[in-house]
Amino acid sequence: LTSTELRRFEEAFLRVFGELDPALDLPREQRWMAAMHGKVRKFSFDLRRGMAESITTLAAQDEHAAVGPHVSGKEWADRIIQQLLVNCTSWQMWASLCDQLPLLAEAAPEPFLSAVDNDLSSDDPLLAKLFDDTIDPLFHRSPHTGLLWALETLAWSPQYLSDAALALARLARLDPGGRMANRPKESLREIFLLWHPSTKSSLDRRLQVLKTVQQREEVVGWHLLSRLLPDQGIATSTHKPCRRDWAGDKEHTATYGEIYRGTSEILKMLLSTVGTDGSRWTVLINVLDKLLPNDRNAVFDALNKLDLNKLPEKEHIQVWAAVRHQLARHLQFAEAEWALPPEDVEKLQSLYLCFEPEDYTKKYGWLFSSRVEIPIAGNYNWQEREETIAKTRREAVKTVFETQGLDGIRTLASEVEQPGELGFSIGSSDIPHHIDAEFLNSALGSPCPALRNTGRSFLVGRSSLQDGQQWLKALRDAPDW
Repeated sequence: LTSTELRRFEEAFLRVFGELDPALDLPREQRWMAAMHGKVRKFSFDLRRGMAESITTLAAQDEHAAVGPHVSGKEWADRIIQQLLVNCTSWQMWASLCDQLPLLAEAAPEPFLSAVDNDLSSDDPLLAKLFDDTIDPLFHRSPHTGLLWALETLAWSPQYLSDAALALARLARLDPGGRMANRPKESLREIFLLWHPSTKSSLDRRLQVLKTVQQREEVVGWHLLSRLLPDQGIATSTHKPCRRDWAGDKEHTATYGEIYRGTSEILKMLLSTVGTDGSRWTVLINVLDKLLPNDRNAVFDALNKLDLNKLPEKEHIQVWAAVRHQLARHLQFAEAEWALPPEDVEKLQSLYLCFEPEDYTKKYGWLFSSRVEIPIAGNYNWQEREETIAKTRREAVKTVFETQGLDGIRTLASEVEQPGELGFSIGSSDIPHHIDAEFLNSALGSPCPALRNTGRSFLVGRSSLQDGQQWLKALRDAPDW
């Protein structure tokens, strides 16, 4: 190509891609009707697509191959894309490019990544304003998808994986959420999924980049790493390059050795930053039965080293609840293929007792919730389960009454999720009847809705006893009632 032809293409390219999309002048709920309002681009989609493919094709040749006098395809494409992106001084300009952004990024990865980095480093990133999917996606397309596809495209290359991943991590932090499934955090998961990676980078390179993401964006990094642990999820392919051979023709098949080693390294990263966060510990405890023995032991060891005196009450209860959930599952289904071996179940039982709170409200409050999992052995049917729950509840309220009296019962009633279940359990227990009038007067006359609910259900519980109807008649006839 002659220098004149290259110059004329460059001028035309910048003119075509420098046009703002007129549809962005409309309110977002009307943009799908842009053509009806006469808000259409001067240059067609096909022209823009063709020019983007042309510059990408020339750039994808041998980097040192000349496309004109004294200029390589890479140098030529870099210069044009850099000029284009320098003029992206508004979110509307970025949005106008988004339908061709994957090709533009593929044509000139370095100028593109530099422009993205500069914007995300500013106090008010323009790219954050591309997330615009809070309305029905059937009639609206958010421009952020083009940006995600561009970064996914570059992530296929080992050379650009780190920069692309860091950009996605920063976008994940800025993402306000929306109705579309295309999110930066989902792109990150698909790129680094151990059994289906969407990059040609080696496992060691991927782990290195994951450590960098965790160091730079700790919250996003932890969430990403936790989603790479073994699960039963699905994988979808990310956006692939059109002209470069970064993705290759053959899909990479991860070996079990890679998956196991990757899981162990990811678990080490997670344990190094889990701290005293109860929700994070819950994630790790919930995948115990999917980990290899050495990895499970690493989690058990870390739990045993936690200083309970320094663990905030909320986090303490979260960890205990997660241990209880796993313990109940593996005691009830001990014969299942996925069940933990007996020695690990014993470790869970030890942790359950170790983390059991001293406060009776916290110790027994979970029994009066919508989901009750009692850690006892046996694969019992639903009737046996309900009888076991009812018995355990009655024993709990009796213990609270014997140690803290009616004040303890009232405190418990004000904090449980289902005070009605608590009231029924009190009424159907063998707590002495001499407290009935006092409790009912204080409960039914209380300004606290939970306590009133407890009182009403207490009446139902007492009435369910063998002499319940006689008790109810005596209560109605009592002069002080």
